[in-house]
Amino acid sequence: MTTFAPRAALAPTGEMQRQFVRFIVIGVANTGLSLAFYLLFRVVTTATVANLAATVLTTVIGTILNGRLTFGVRGLISVSQHAKSMAVTVLGFVITTVAVNMADGSAMGEMAALIVSSGVAGAVRFILMRYWVFTAPAR
Repeated sequence: MTTFAPRAALAPTGEMQRQFVRFIVIGVANTGLSLAFYLLFRVVTTATVANLAATVLTTVIGTILNGRLTFGVRGLISVSQHAKSMAVTVLGFVITTVAVNMADGSAMGEMAALIVSSGVAGAVRFILMRYWVFTAPAR
């Protein structure tokens, strides 16, 4: 039998639940780190550049941490895996942006849309990280 993903990614449901918990913990920590990076960069640059820099840095860090701690990758995370993870991050941004722009225009409506769509984007990110980003190439 040929395995196309690390064993941790193909683990039974109980392991998948543990992976999801690790994924959430890393995501929460990474969100805090992103805020810290943003605040540091914001001192010397615009909000957009600070946000972009913080997002890129924390995506790289999150990819490394999730690869090793959540999905059982041994060795270096490849450039291809980092590129896929960046693509997943962009998809999450698109999901949340579309949701916010579809909201009714009120602050509460936008906040509700952002909260729900962030949850959806997080679930999509977990699935794509598990089955696409950290899937081993076919041999």
